[in-house]
Amino acid sequence: MLDDLGSALSRLVVLGATTEGTESVCRFLSALPAGLRVTVLHTQHLAGKPADGLVEYLAQHCALPVRLVEPGLRARIGEVLVVPSDQQVRLLRDGSIELQPIGGASTSAPSIDVSFTMAASVFGRDAVAIVFAGSSTDAVGGCQAIHDRGGKVWVEASSGEHFADMVSGVMAEHLSQFSGTPHELAVHLVEEFQMEGRQ
Repeated sequence: MLDDLGSALSRLVVLGATTEGTESVCRFLSALPAGLRVTVLHTQHLAGKPADGLVEYLAQHCALPVRLVEPGLRARIGEVLVVPSDQQVRLLRDGSIELQPIGGASTSAPSIDVSFTMAASVFGRDAVAIVFAGSSTDAVGGCQAIHDRGGKVWVEASSGEHFADMVSGVMAEHLSQFSGTPHELAVHLVEEFQMEGRQ
């Protein structure tokens, strides 16, 4: 019973990045303190490679536990979950996880749009989407879904580099409420969750 209560998710943070975004994601995760009461679902394009290496790499930079989503796994508060390269993941508020196989190989799998849209449908205004710069338009539709259901959309500040297409697409649709460096995004997230804890 207590374990069930401990795994109930009131908020969800969804991250989206392309293959070029790994270092930005690492800088963001490294700025999150241990014990932060947040559940993070990270979707990153893996160009067909397994996600195990990404999980290990991110874990080296993050004070929170980092786990690959697998069948039978339950989400917990205070961890980072990584979407596998051949699956789409839907988290439910009770911590249960639904996995859906992806048909066919794609360099832009798993889909950020699908992850964000599923998060929006379950968490609505309790979802925060953070998009890192990358050469893709994936994430724009998912950010629209988060925005339409009252959630928050934040983006990595574009430095004018050629791979900022994903952020530019989100900005062009006026979906973002905050932009900053990976470190600034992390600080803003921590402040937001601390402020909620005091209310």
